[in-house]
Amino acid sequence: MAATQTSTRFELPVYEPETKVVYTKPGLREAAKGPDETMVRRVRLGTTLSDMSLKEMLEVADNGFTAVASKCGAQVVPHSWGLYRVGAEDNRYDELHDSHPLLPPDHILVAEVDVIRSLSKATYGQALQINRARRAYEESTEGLVWRESQPPQFGNGLARGGNAVRLWLIDIEPIVWPNERFTNTSDIPTSGRPVIPLWL
Repeated sequence: MAATQTSTRFELPVYEPETKVVYTKPGLREAAKGPDETMVRRVRLGTTLSDMSLKEMLEVADNGFTAVASKCGAQVVPHSWGLYRVGAEDNRYDELHDSHPLLPPDHILVAEVDVIRSLSKATYGQALQINRARRAYEESTEGLVWRESQPPQFGNGLARGGNAVRLWLIDIEPIVWPNERFTNTSDIPTSGRPVIPLWL
């Protein structure tokens, strides 16, 4: 699944149209059952922020992944960002061809990630820990924050070559926003019944 070239402007590997890309959450579930040790998956970008580059957005997201995961006892799925060049023959071309302002025309953002096996939902207690971690991260981070730190982004499973099930941040989406929009964190439950993942 190696990329064939690197975009000089964006400093990211480029995957050609013949690359198999996983687009949906059901596709992620199926890939976890297959023989491949890694997969290339589509990831969403948030609304473009003025004067922010793609590299900066990904750095904020990666820092947020690590901060939240470390606070709730999880590991971030090993990943590397890249670009996928959408070919006209792609059967999802009509859906994908609209360019994001931060990306070159006819490209989407992807990540090559390790496949996590034997996936199961975060437990009730883990979901509460994730919500607490999210709240602590947002309260301690100035400027821009990663905003997709919800229990549905996490799951329990086996890493490549691992023999112990643990909690993973699996669904990595670099959605970044200014923190001042979320100074009111009263909507983040730290007790009671948390949101439980629906996609696993």
